[in-house]
Amino acid sequence: MMPVLMGAANTKVLANGEGFPDIYRLTIQRSPCQDVSYSETGNASMIIKPQDTLIALKYCSIERQAGIGLADTGLSSVFSIRDLAEVIGISHGEISRSTQRLEKAQLVSIRGGIFAVARNLNEWLCYGIRYYCPLERSGYGRGIGTGWNCQLIKSEMLPPQPGWVWASSQGDKEAELIVPFHNSVPLAASYDPWLYQALSLVEVIRGGKPRELAIARELLAAHLGVSQ
Repeated sequence: MMPVLMGAANTKVLANGEGFPDIYRLTIQRSPCQDVSYSETGNASMIIKPQDTLIALKYCSIERQAGIGLADTGLSSVFSIRDLAEVIGISHGEISRSTQRLEKAQLVSIRGGIFAVARNLNEWLCYGIRYYCPLERSGYGRGIGTGWNCQLIKSEMLPPQPGWVWASSQGDKEAELIVPFHNSVPLAASYDPWLYQALSLVEVIRGGKPRELAIARELLAAHLGVSQ
């Protein structure tokens, strides 16, 4: 579990809230990026961790770009779980455990391969992550542009001044530092333009104003291939 970046958590329960399927009952820890407890109807409680969102988006990226899922044995003609670990900076074992959690949460499906359930993932990103992991700023420094400062995002929105970046020694921009929901986000984004764009839109959803939020949700749904 990632270190908590704020003080003591205030717990908020969203039962059948906006955008969530009725099956979910979410207990949200308001300190950013703590684990999220939820229980499915009739089943025991489990934990969704911050890295699960990143891994689900990576599965979606592979599927959208290559048209196939990862074999549930961890082997694929495009990616293995071990390959995946290298490009997102999360261990092979944790990816396997995360995939199990994601399947129980109905964010991925394992049927001869591992596929993101794009509509459910879109609901989680558009209506859940903003509350379980609200945007945190950590000063000013060099990094990789994110939010509207991601050059891959085509939108009517103008980037904020100062801009937003994820801290990175590989970055080429000086701007306001945004704390990602998991510390592997900048690394994962650097390997994958599709994922970079998705993660940048997620940052807008985590911390944007109402108009920005509406536009980012629309763009993210289109990026995931979800009709609204």
